[in-house]
Amino acid sequence: MRVFFFFLVSLFSAHLIAQSHNHEKCGTEILEQQMRNNSSQDDENLSNFDYLSQQVAQLGEYDATENVIVVPVVVHVMYADQSDNISDDQILDAIDVLNTDFRRQNADTTDTRAIFKGVAADTEIEFRLARKDENGNCTKGITRKQTSLAIDAHDNVKPLRNWNHKMYLNIWTVRNIQLPGGPSTGTILGYAYRPNPGQHYTKDGVVIRHDMMGRIGTATGIGRTLTHEVGHYLGLRHPFDNGCFGGDNCTDTPPVASASSGCNLNRNSCSNDSPDLPDQIENFMDYADDHCTNMLTQQQRNIMRNSLGVANLRGYLVQNNNPQNTGIVEGQPLACAPEAKFTASQTQICEGESIQFTDQTFFGNPTTYNWQFQGGTPSTSNAKNPTVQYNTPGTYNATLNVSNASGASQMSKQFSISVRPNSPIWINQFSDDFEAWNVPNNNWHVEVDADTIDFFTTHKTGFNSAKSVKLNNININSARTVSLITNAINLENTKNVSLSFDFAYAKRQGVTSADVLKIYISADCGKTWNIKRNIAGSLLTTTGDKSGSFEPANNGEWRKGNFPLIGISYVPSLMVKFEFVASGGGNNLYIDNVEFLTTISIEEEERGFREINLFPNPSNGVVNIEFDVLQSDAYNINAYDLSGKQVALLMPETKLTQGTFRFQSEQMQNLSPGIYLIEIKNSKSSKIEKLVIQ
Repeated sequence: MRVFFFFLVSLFSAHLIAQSHNHEKCGTEILEQQMRNNSSQDDENLSNFDYLSQQVAQLGEYDATENVIVVPVVVHVMYADQSDNISDDQILDAIDVLNTDFRRQNADTTDTRAIFKGVAADTEIEFRLARKDENGNCTKGITRKQTSLAIDAHDNVKPLRNWNHKMYLNIWTVRNIQLPGGPSTGTILGYAYRPNPGQHYTKDGVVIRHDMMGRIGTATGIGRTLTHEVGHYLGLRHPFDNGCFGGDNCTDTPPVASASSGCNLNRNSCSNDSPDLPDQIENFMDYADDHCTNMLTQQQRNIMRNSLGVANLRGYLVQNNNPQNTGIVEGQPLACAPEAKFTASQTQICEGESIQFTDQTFFGNPTTYNWQFQGGTPSTSNAKNPTVQYNTPGTYNATLNVSNASGASQMSKQFSISVRPNSPIWINQFSDDFEAWNVPNNNWHVEVDADTIDFFTTHKTGFNSAKSVKLNNININSARTVSLITNAINLENTKNVSLSFDFAYAKRQGVTSADVLKIYISADCGKTWNIKRNIAGSLLTTTGDKSGSFEPANNGEWRKGNFPLIGISYVPSLMVKFEFVASGGGNNLYIDNVEFLTTISIEEEERGFREINLFPNPSNGVVNIEFDVLQSDAYNINAYDLSGKQVALLMPETKLTQGTFRFQSEQMQNLSPGIYLIEIKNSKSSKIEKLVIQ
């Protein structure tokens, strides 16, 4: 924010404006003011730091070289119960978001408005989980402690778990933050203390809610609260501090009267800058919604890098031998066997797309990498971070084996990659009762964030049947997200589309849960998803609480879901995702009889024929096909497999007249057992039914 001389009355009025908001997200400003009030030395130190920051911001950083600075990190998971005991994967994802934002490698840099692109910066600062603890032992850089203090946390959690703050950036994750003397309104999502010479470990590090870490697991956002708080830790202020005539010691962030909220690109709360620029709501250090923030500035970069260059600020983290002492030096030999860990840029893609795999191995640094990519090109790799293309639809495993001189045994990590076909495979009025196949398969995909508990076909219960899709939610004791996803469904000639399905769910006896079933659709092969419905609370529960593993005893413990997906506007195809967000306290979920209900643009009475009857079904390949012809027309009948490939022409184009038409086909006797689609088509419309060949 630009710095100006001002009259006392201006300062007073601007201060009132700045304090008028009540949507506190960050506790840094509150705690810093308390420190100033309680200690003249802290007040002097922070004032001196602000003066230094103002000079450094505008004159340049302490070190003009463009070297990447790496900061060692330890994350202390302070959890009240399993619902906030976040996974290693969620922590890795949070660190990934932090690095991506600080290096300006985030995909939404394209959303930075043109007037600010010139000042947006790659800070060349990265963060890496420590591989050595204070005693030189191998570590993941993650600790865990169960405590009731996590429920109303502040600095009180720090004595329970802390590593030398002169060696590590300590991050504490908690359930809820309640600052002593803090605001009575708003929700504090996180806080951090800015650099202060001689500060105690309890006045250092970052405290953040567990649901603000990363994008998976318990996360409810896209992980940018951590970006904001680490900015404070390295010396940044809010752009709105003290209103239009205060600021963050940077001239490349326009003045802001008060904290931003939402995503108002037209906001211009101050006009005392020249030229008069709009509020920089893109800045990570403001309070705009996460999806609207995407940048740090050059001068903010200068302040943070200067903090890491001054020994009594944050320089101790990166100077002398601290990188070696904390084990974060790339390729540094460590006397312990590695534990393989990796991430993928995506796990759900369309055929022909590529995935970037990134090594995140714990403990010892690997000296050898052995990747195996089922269904991928290449199928193997010895690179650290390979890129792999998938050209054939299916579900495939990716495996990493790592080793070094200390590890006689190798450890591996596996998860599934789902590759969807680009072209839709089902047509119009799709339905599936899960009686003929097992999930997952090439047409139903299962996506899991960080666990092995997923959707599968159960042969024990269903609605009006013996089978359905089940999620063993009774075994999920911490926050998880599991999804069941269709392939693309062709919507040719359709208008309105609704989704119908049966579901059964119970809560666990005596346990509080906040489970949610979310319905999404995608019109671009799963690249983007549009949420259509949240089903939670009493809308989700279909029966009373169950003490054991819930299994519906009768149809009365099921409920019908029926939701519109699209209106009159036409889309060529849709995918549907059932996303279950587990809180760790619920019971099992069942889904059955998924069906698309469509309105055909040519009404049934005009298309020329009524419903198809196939018998016997299942069949040995000899099948009778029967339907009522309402209007004379030319008809043909084809058989397709579930990839949409035509496997048989059952009846070439034939002129039929009004009446009931029946014929027997023997052309499918040589086909492999499985599900096939029988299509009857005339000049006006078509209709598809499933046929099972045993």
